[in-house]
Amino acid sequence: MKQSTKYWIYALIINPITTLVIMYMYNAGFNLLNLIGVGIIGYGIFLYFVVQAIRIDTKARQAYKAKKGKGGKKGGKKKKR
Repeated sequence: MKQSTKYWIYALIINPITTLVIMYMYNAGFNLLNLIGVGIIGYGIFLYFVVQAIRIDTKARQAYKAKKGKGGKKGGKKKKR
């Protein structure tokens, strides 16, 4: 399995778990500051995995384009109409 796929799966698992933990804490009567802290940590981890997956996917796309000869900012001949 590709590393970016693992990161996407981790992100898809962390997001609802964080939401469920916050809902449980709210129903159990935890302090608002505790809810905010758990939200920052949980959604921060979620965003970390999303950003890492996007970064890896972007590098893979650039490598694929470079391999096919379509990548980069190269000046070429313009087509006449």
